[in-house]
Amino acid sequence: MRLGYAALRENTSASERERILSDFASALFMLGVRSAARDAYTIVAATAREQSPRWVATINLMEIAAQDASISLFERYKEELLSATLPPALRTQFELHVGRGYQYLGNRAAAREWLERALVNASEYSFNQLIFAAEDALAVNDAPLDQRIPTPESIIPSDLEEIAIDLRSLRELAVAAIE
Repeated sequence: MRLGYAALRENTSASERERILSDFASALFMLGVRSAARDAYTIVAATAREQSPRWVATINLMEIAAQDASISLFERYKEELLSATLPPALRTQFELHVGRGYQYLGNRAAAREWLERALVNASEYSFNQLIFAAEDALAVNDAPLDQRIPTPESIIPSDLEEIAIDLRSLRELAVAAIE
């Protein structure tokens, strides 16, 4: 993570910096450090030059909002992406994440509807990984509620605290620049 952040700070290519920041956000998200991942994804969503990285970042921001039980923010990101003309793979990924989001928020009926849409689209385009993900999410949707354990946010490791602070500052600058 530290090497990736150093690469981000030293790189002068805007497209490379966007790619590195997206990878960094994904790594933070996988570590469970949602607050820092949210900051990094917000920067990408606000500043990426190409549309596709902004869409991917917004999909991930939507998932973080659901995990944080922020219904209004989840719905805002969902509505923003609903009006976008997403390519088939991103559309399917979006539908999958909306379904998972509704699972986090406890709305099984809405989750099933979105997960079934994702499964239909994944099957239509032979997106095998997304087919498996949608089928797995549908199986989870049918599990008793008491078997689903919410994922708490991980504490930022001490060696990443400085990076998290820098990301928060960069996010504030990026958001202020677009307002």
